[in-house]
Amino acid sequence: MKKASIWFILLMTTTLWAGGSREKTTEAETPVQSYPQRIISLSPSTTETLFAIGAGDQVVGVTSYCNYPAEAATREIIGGFSPKTISIETIISLNPDLVIAGVSAHQPIADTLKEAGIPVLSIEPKSVDDVRSVIEELGMITGHEEQGKALSEEIEERIEAVQQKLSKLDGDRLRVFYEVWDAPLMTAGPESFTGQMISYAGGNNIFTDVEGDYPQVSSEELVSRNPQAIIASETHGDKLNSEALREREGWDAIDAYINDRIILLDGDIVSRPGPRMIEAIEMMAEALYPELF
Repeated sequence: MKKASIWFILLMTTTLWAGGSREKTTEAETPVQSYPQRIISLSPSTTETLFAIGAGDQVVGVTSYCNYPAEAATREIIGGFSPKTISIETIISLNPDLVIAGVSAHQPIADTLKEAGIPVLSIEPKSVDDVRSVIEELGMITGHEEQGKALSEEIEERIEAVQQKLSKLDGDRLRVFYEVWDAPLMTAGPESFTGQMISYAGGNNIFTDVEGDYPQVSSEELVSRNPQAIIASETHGDKLNSEALREREGWDAIDAYINDRIILLDGDIVSRPGPRMIEAIEMMAEALYPELF
């Protein structure tokens, strides 16, 4: 698989694990031949990935949003997702040998931990390929290289299985609108993680011409493009029931409303760039084309 453009940034001049007998050095040219055993994850998708590749026993701290798998709830909670909710004191008290953070979301936390002498690995998967690369990289870093590669390959195979079923589609692909938020109205751009999943699921994103990952769009333009299906997180369901949609000018005339094709999916699965993204793709595809699945 072609290496995706993921940012792996070492914010320390001490240690970064890179797997087995393959020797890696840090900025200080210090060779490391061991794996981290006390990892703290600052995002639910990272937590899911670590457990999925068999590194769950090495995780000692997670966020309050890390609710999958169930075992993650047994780890120490270091705070929420945003920097202002994360406790630096709790992180330090857990004596971590690696903290895995987000590039843009956790920069202040990473800087503070660097000053405290704690190794930080910053990652930010923004595409389906990025997610697979992260899975493989974390497998190498944690000593679970084979599991990481196997999981990445399984995802690839399941994506291909979806594509095989979609190849039997008779007619054009359904026009899809993904609603991220209602006020202001926001959607998923074609290059976003969500936008790519829609494409893999056989959806024809009605806003492929917009810029940005999750741009604001016009309600009038949406009505004119007439989506045949609307997809959103189930936590957003109260904004997309029949009564709510009738209050939006012109929405009662679009095909998705008329044919009652409002698809609500598990928000944790559909929004996290982690190993369960394949489940989101499969669920989207089956909801759009049940006759093929």
